[in-house]
Amino acid sequence: MYRLIFIFFILLHTTAEAQVFPVEGSQLHYRLIGFRFPARPALKTTPTDQGYKLEIAAGKHERLDSFNKHIIKTAAAKNNKIIAEVPFFGMQYTWRITRKGSPANDSLHHFSTLINYDVDTTYTKVRTIQKAIKYKDAFVFMDATRALYDMNGKPVWFLPKIHGRGPESSLLKDIKITPAGTITLMYENLAAYEIDWDGNILWETPSGKSTVGGDNDEHFHHEFTRLSNGHYMVMGSEIGMWDKGFTATNDSRSLYFPGDPKGPDSEKLALQPVPFGTIIEYDKAGKVVWHWKSSKYLKNSDLYFHKNRHGYIEMTAHANSFFFDEKKKFVYVSFRDLNRLIKVKYPEGTVAAVYGQTYTAENSEVYNGMFCRQHSVKVSKSGLLYVFNNNTCYELTFPKVVMMQETGKKGELKKIWEYQCTIEGQSGNQQKQYQFTFGGNVEELANGDIFTSMSTLYSKVFIVTKDKKELWSAIPESWNDRTKTWENIIQYKASFIPSGKDLEKLIWNSRARTTGVK
Repeated sequence: MYRLIFIFFILLHTTAEAQVFPVEGSQLHYRLIGFRFPARPALKTTPTDQGYKLEIAAGKHERLDSFNKHIIKTAAAKNNKIIAEVPFFGMQYTWRITRKGSPANDSLHHFSTLINYDVDTTYTKVRTIQKAIKYKDAFVFMDATRALYDMNGKPVWFLPKIHGRGPESSLLKDIKITPAGTITLMYENLAAYEIDWDGNILWETPSGKSTVGGDNDEHFHHEFTRLSNGHYMVMGSEIGMWDKGFTATNDSRSLYFPGDPKGPDSEKLALQPVPFGTIIEYDKAGKVVWHWKSSKYLKNSDLYFHKNRHGYIEMTAHANSFFFDEKKKFVYVSFRDLNRLIKVKYPEGTVAAVYGQTYTAENSEVYNGMFCRQHSVKVSKSGLLYVFNNNTCYELTFPKVVMMQETGKKGELKKIWEYQCTIEGQSGNQQKQYQFTFGGNVEELANGDIFTSMSTLYSKVFIVTKDKKELWSAIPESWNDRTKTWENIIQYKASFIPSGKDLEKLIWNSRARTTGVK
């Protein structure tokens, strides 16, 4: 009997501990923390009962008197969980929960916040140019720093290593929150992941031999998205061999792929490897349920007759983004080096429309007047097609955000709205020395405002209204110890979280909060 009672109290204690988060001794990579603790009803509820009180002290304390002297934050919670922010990375903290009218509980709990180069403001910062008023409670993910920032430029979360992979492994791209309350991201050419707030892997692209690209790897790049049905869509590459010595016509083809039974004698041909974009849809089990290959669409004329502004042949179409219109069942694909967008019918895979002229021997530099070296193709809530237009076909011009309407006529788009990006907040030298940009992304917000990352090389991120009023802007920077100056951080994308309420689902959805195990 006594043994059963002893076991009961051990289980009761273990259950209570499992309900506490942060777990004792946790090392956290964020400052916004979802505290959870066992419910403790008050012995007598009164009109003045405010529920629970969270107290946080700087440092590690074992005694209550020491803890009380170092309290830096208190917060009220109506139930047994609360989100609170601690001030610094790289510090130890002690916390406890009390409730008026409840039996005293002086249990002290301990955790620490980690720090790395990306969130150490001695070396890396996000400098605010124009302060946010309308979006003061929003947050921004930055690919380049692998971190999440509030609108004052303060880091609140950074990406931990995944499978031992960090910034030294590959470029991080396309980190963003999903409607499911998770985070998706990609380490370019390695893998794409879905994780929770605590960095636990919820899903990842299959490893091993490629099933679409025909190589040992799918060569993931640029874009990774969680679909509304729980599937995942990602951009990859297959490597084809291009015969540079072939005399092309518009409809000819001289492309060869691994395993082609009619492959060429490479000793007799001037072959060069060329990457062709693929789009792959996976289900939850990691099975390929749909794919599309640009090699089935592109012609040799797109490579042979395609030249850059300096007159040199560019040997890739460079697929750099896609957008899946799930309601209308079309996938839009952007080819940066061709200055072209195409509209692919899903799931048939047939090309329904092409926006941007084709290349011929007589017309090798095609500037369509709408966009040039574009990135980040998307469809707005009202059905407009929009892109981040790097605009590099023209001398001394800055990038633009362009929104266009499909007219229904073959290959025709009508420009509806555009905004020319500005570079205020840059140093005098950067403003004088105009540089061509690449990368960049754009995102329409719920109320129609536009969030944009200028990416490389200006790096500015901003929000602008449809009447072209900037509401907020900032620049990520790193310290150059050699020149003793702050310099722009080259990045590919940034993504937006409209408010703290949007973040709550992500924090409480974490496996650590639902199981007590990290």
